[in-house]
Amino acid sequence: MRKGALLAVAVAAALVFGSMHASAARFYRFDYVKRLDSDLYGNRDYLFKTRYCYHYSYGESVVVKWDGKYSYDNRIIWEDDDDPCDLEGIYER
Repeated sequence: MRKGALLAVAVAAALVFGSMHASAARFYRFDYVKRLDSDLYGNRDYLFKTRYCYHYSYGESVVVKWDGKYSYDNRIIWEDDDDPCDLEGIYER
């Protein structure tokens, strides 16, 4: 299954089951993510909206921890940095 299709299924499931308290976090890997604007990062397929993130990425791999649309535990974890950023949303381009 393509990475994009897998993420779409996971995001849809998170929306449906987002109100459940026992949801399990999902982890996804994305390549060549770079900073596009203040609190906005992306690769050729997805955009990542962050909150108060000051990481300057010029195309690196990241791991995204997604716990649901309404979770405060969503993170984008940078390959070369120990300080993850809060993640508000993931959007398809």
